[in-house]
Amino acid sequence: HLEVLVAGASILKSEAEYKSWLAAYVRHLTSECGDDPRTMFVGAEAQLRELCDEFIGPLSLSSTNSTWESEVLGISKRKLLRELIIPTMAANRSAQRLVSEVVELLESAEKRNK
Repeated sequence: HLEVLVAGASILKSEAEYKSWLAAYVRHLTSECGDDPRTMFVGAEAQLRELCDEFIGPLSLSSTNSTWESEVLGISKRKLLRELIIPTMAANRSAQRLVSEVVELLESAEKRNK
């Protein structure tokens, strides 16, 4: 349901709601990426990776995907990743490995696209 709320905020062009629901969605997925079988959802880490990949975008100019848009609601997706998604993920220790991977990929993409 949180995915629908994120999409709805985007359709309504509400930046504040988009950020709020995006953070809630990331918190939800991150909370389910753990070793505790009571709270773990098997696909949560895959969904979180997919979300991060969408915000990272192409890793080099030569692999630029013509369908990837670098902004959502006029905000850089990479900026949202760095300032909202990564800190939200980092608040949960079980996601530290994924956070490190995403930071590396983001830095690599930013260096190559300058």
